[in-house]
Amino acid sequence: MKSHFQIKSYQEYLILHWPGISAEILKYIRLLPKPGREPCAYLLDNQGKCLRAGLLLLCSGMFGKLPEGAYSLAAALELTHTASLLHDDIQDDSTLRRGKPCGHLRFGVKEALLAGDAMLASAMHICASSQPQIFLIYSDCVNDMVHGQIMETAGLCSQHLYLETIFKKTGSLIGAACEMGGSLAMQPQPVCALLREFGRNLGAAYQIADDWRDFLPAVQTGKDQGRDILRGNITLPVHLYLNTLPHKQQQALINRIVSGHIDQAELGNICMQAHASELTQQCRAQLDLFLQVAREKLSLLPASPEKAILEEITLHIGNSVGGT
Repeated sequence: MKSHFQIKSYQEYLILHWPGISAEILKYIRLLPKPGREPCAYLLDNQGKCLRAGLLLLCSGMFGKLPEGAYSLAAALELTHTASLLHDDIQDDSTLRRGKPCGHLRFGVKEALLAGDAMLASAMHICASSQPQIFLIYSDCVNDMVHGQIMETAGLCSQHLYLETIFKKTGSLIGAACEMGGSLAMQPQPVCALLREFGRNLGAAYQIADDWRDFLPAVQTGKDQGRDILRGNITLPVHLYLNTLPHKQQQALINRIVSGHIDQAELGNICMQAHASELTQQCRAQLDLFLQVAREKLSLLPASPEKAILEEITLHIGNSVGGT
């Protein structure tokens, strides 16, 4: 797992449950035609944080014994997230993912696209085989993710639309993971709604932290530095930097970012400015607003070892902006 997500209690929990998740993932990869197996296994071999899968297990296990089918649904979320990464990397022409060449560079664009499609189809089958409510949560989530990707690709530039986009692209899947966990544990709708809103706000905060880290060197993140700007996306740190510029300079920089006319020298300057102390504090303040809502929702749930881990994850995300 990446060094910026070192939470001992969560790592120990994931080590305990990863064999069950990975067995379910492998079961579905083995069902694919032989030429499709290697591209699918490529990124999944690099475990990553498994945040969405882990959250589902935590939110289903916090009410008692881990329900039957939890590993299958956790695998579905990991397949969905990995598929979205494969597709994003193709669209963004990225070169690095989890510290190694992106799937489309390793296997080809067609192969990576089909691998992503295969993982989404497998995830859909898993969710459709569960409770009807689980499938409804999943389908709504994928719908939101696609809408968020459309908004991001369209280059919508306001800070308000950025926040709406991250709720859809990131908050939706993390919120679905938490809500599906509650639904699988047969919790009533109000409890599932609490879990969903906890996850959505945690996801939005997580995305802000990830966007801030985008300006760190690749050696620290395993991803290309400044790739959001290079692909024409204006994230919160860039919005905050734009706010410091006169209007004409703002518009000129927005036009260069959206049109892909940012050179390495200007990118380096933006990366440096985005990590300036004052802008980092503003970024952290927005992140804290989402985490405050997440903590409020979590506080209404009963105490358990799983809840304690969720609290640690929330605290860690809050502390991840401002360090390196």
